Amino acid sequence: MLGRGGVPCVPTPVALALAGAVSGAERLRGNTTEVNPIAVRYLTRRGTYSIAKARRVLGYEPRVGLAEGWSAPRRGCGRKNCCERRPRSRRSLASMSQTIFPVIRYRDAHAGIDFLERAFGFERVAVHDAPDGKVAHAELAFQGTSLMLGEWTADSKQEPGSAHLYVVVTDPDAHRAQARAAGADVSALTEQDYGSRDYSAKDLEGNSWSFGTYAGAQPAVSAARA
Repeated sequence: MLGRGGVPCVPTPVALALAGAVSGAERLRGNTTEVNPIAVRYLTRRGTYSIAKARRVLGYEPRVGLAEGWSAPRRGCGRKNCCERRPRSRRSLASMSQTIFPVIRYRDAHAGIDFLERAFGFERVAVHDAPDGKVAHAELAFQGTSLMLGEWTADSKQEPGSAHLYVVVTDPDAHRAQARAAGADVSALTEQDYGSRDYSAKDLEGNSWSFGTYAGAQPAVSAARA
């Protein structure tokens, strides 16, 4: 039987039976083999792979194209510095622009992420799902600053709806209009006596947010560093 491109193939039940016979014979000889029913089930399962989604959600950038990756031999593709395991790089503190990250827990983190994007203008940087489909860890960015969030569990120390965050915006009027249009519970705009124009809002699980023009006090530069 010929498959796509004229490549010889056999039905999956036959392949499973052959793989079982081969792996059984090799075990009797004291050998190991990569030809086994588990490998056949893995190779014959249906799956959808999206490099575009991997780039968008995980920030992943493949070293080779999809066709080349599928055709490369399992033990190495022959490309220099491609298939060997590389140590994970770590950024130094000196190279990081942010060292404090707010953390929020949602009962429905996927819905929370969608709301933060639509209402407040956040952009998802990374979303990692647990095996049960819930969000294990996610990072969202707003004007160069990120926050982290995940799914609330019974072991979480932070109760849902208990967070309070302040976010600097350049145009609170436009930002409030966007949040209100997305269904956020928003307050009226207020002119503070310290010069900030701001408003407050609640997200879909009751977390408190404040958005304003006050950018915080600037730390004084010490004489030793000046």
